[in-house]
Amino acid sequence: MNHANAGKETRCFLRSSDPTEVIISWKDFLIIEELLGLDLDKEAIDDLETARQDREKGNVDAYIDLDDLE
Repeated sequence: MNHANAGKETRCFLRSSDPTEVIISWKDFLIIEELLGLDLDKEAIDDLETARQDREKGNVDAYIDLDDLE
């Protein structure tokens, strides 16, 4: 790796102008990972699925009032 180019944006394109690979900074990767939820463990994913089901069913008893949070 050429450290003189560290932190600079790099783009590689085929003749068709469709990018096949990109290089991004670790910081940007972590942001994308978090936005997509790729950093969640199975328990968190299961909790989110349960919350989605409760929301779709209108199960308001599953909700916690904001005033009850510490």
